Amino acid sequence: MPMQIFDRRILRLRRTRIAKKPDTCNFLFFETARRLTERLEEIKRTFPVSLDLGCRFGEVAASNKSVNKLRTAGIRVEPPTKIT
Repeated sequence: MPMQIFDRRILRLRRTRIAKKPDTCNFLFFETARRLTERLEEIKRTFPVSLDLGCRFGEVAASNKSVNKLRTAGIRVEPPTKIT
């Protein structure tokens, strides 16, 4: 039997709770996007396009575009309906 690091029941309860109020954690996504963009600016190599897998509402793309004109393609991934 594989070792379980997280209590899956508690994780399911937390995800269900936050799914009912999705706007309560928007500030975390915007702050994460801002910090990621700052780190990308420190890389000397230039990238014409980036991919944001699981992009939610495009916070990273908006941050990248406003700072360094990086084109970002986003693929939104819907959360699973059931955790097993």
